[in-house]
Amino acid sequence: MQKVIKKIYDANKDNITNFNSYWHKWECHNRLVNLENNTVSFDLIKNDKITYEIKDPNAIVDSMCWEMSDEEKMLEDILLKHIKSLEDEIKVVKENLKNFHMSIFAQTGEDIKNFNYSNKGWDCAQSPIGKCAYKGPSNNECCVFCKEPKERK
Repeated sequence: MQKVIKKIYDANKDNITNFNSYWHKWECHNRLVNLENNTVSFDLIKNDKITYEIKDPNAIVDSMCWEMSDEEKMLEDILLKHIKSLEDEIKVVKENLKNFHMSIFAQTGEDIKNFNYSNKGWDCAQSPIGKCAYKGPSNNECCVFCKEPKERK
């Protein structure tokens, strides 16, 4: 880690820049300034960025910031990729578990076309997987095995 001086936008010192809304001005506050064209940006929603040209030079101020070294950035990148890989693997394992449970349910002779269940759901001694299973997405359904309602008081 290292300390570096960077230029940021200080909304408290800006009396000139014309923002679309008061909220946009404060969303830009303390963000890094692109010094090539004196702009500050923020993400509104995914893939949509709002950029303003800072017209008040007094609003561009020096700020002491922390920055990771190249080695730290590389390690962070490796760890983030590893997390992504594990998340993808978890999705595959969960899908395999669901398919396995559906094959178990199919052996009971029940119509499993619209089965709805969760590994975090209610415990059910009569169910082959130990959890309640329901037909359809409705909350007023009863478990196929124990006949208890999905919504319990």
